[in-house]
Amino acid sequence: SYRWYATNENGMGWTPAATFVTGDVPPGGGTNVIHIKRDATGAADGSDWVNAYTKISDALGAISGSRTNLWITGGTYSEGVRLALGASAVLFGGFAGSEAAVSQRALTNALGVVTNYTAINGEGSHGGLRIASGNVWVDSMVFTNCTSSDSVSFHGLEYAGAGTLVANNCRFVKNFSPASYNYHGLG
Repeated sequence: SYRWYATNENGMGWTPAATFVTGDVPPGGGTNVIHIKRDATGAADGSDWVNAYTKISDALGAISGSRTNLWITGGTYSEGVRLALGASAVLFGGFAGSEAAVSQRALTNALGVVTNYTAINGEGSHGGLRIASGNVWVDSMVFTNCTSSDSVSFHGLEYAGAGTLVANNCRFVKNFSPASYNYHGLG
């Protein structure tokens, strides 16, 4: 529950305190979901949209037990490092930040064009997401401007372990390397 006070339009004349309850659970997908929203202002524990992590890198470190679903709001995430994942997980991009189910995402406009991707921007200085092991599903994400200085790196989405990687409805845009042998998008 929350406590609130009200004033008149001049900011004076406080009313007595009152209490209200917004519901049993804040918006979100439940206890097995880790939420990521760039402008979240709550506890940053990923438990719901209000308390979402603001960085994908922090949320990846919170994967454990049955908490393996990451719901990420649309927009661009530029975190200054290559993201690393070492466990089975499902990463869904394209949320607005109020949904309670994956099916509630509004990924397309009226013409059916996808407009609400979650983008990982390598900022021209590092890779996107490196997956070391596990079964991973990545959905509705863009990997862009990802690079590496070594000669055998994967720059957008790299899968280096045993298991399965599914990249569903993903885009790989302007990933590059100064090296001669490399994979720029998905490897």
